Amino acid sequence: MPSQMEKRIPRRLAKEPLLEAIWELRFQSGTDTVENLLSGIIYDKMIGSFGTPVRLAAADMPLAARIHQPVLNYTPMFRFDGKGEKAALSLQVAPRAITMNCRKPYLGWEKFKSEIMLLADVVWKTGLITAIERFSLKYIDLVPATGPDYTTPLEGKLNLGGYNLGCSPLQLTRIFHQF
Repeated sequence: MPSQMEKRIPRRLAKEPLLEAIWELRFQSGTDTVENLLSGIIYDKMIGSFGTPVRLAAADMPLAARIHQPVLNYTPMFRFDGKGEKAALSLQVAPRAITMNCRKPYLGWEKFKSEIMLLADVVWKTGLITAIERFSLKYIDLVPATGPDYTTPLEGKLNLGGYNLGCSPLQLTRIFHQF
């Protein structure tokens, strides 16, 4: 039996716990209706991989209302669904953000990364982005477990203030900050 130091991290899990991977770019722009312009350009440049844009409910909100509610700057107005071998992918365009989502079956990091880079290149070359606020990569996994210790599948212990947090259902979020 290999020791802990000899165990290798697998490149792919036998049973994929991934529900969705989401790459998000938040940005500033000099135009108030950048989501309309970006949606048209993305459609033109990526028509072979993605279908026509779907107008989402938030797109019907008046511009004046969106300006007074900053959270709406990051709420998607349009969605593009992938076609063919890219059916697991979707793009979403908001007034100050764009996302690339990958649902099951996960394409793997190399393919997902190349799609992200392609989208980022298309968006950047438009000249509509004046500054990048931030970008993030989120993975949403579902690791099924049964009591009494819900962290058993993770092969680890999670203690906080002397209490074992694995003894009750929990949602674990890891947020990285760089200052």
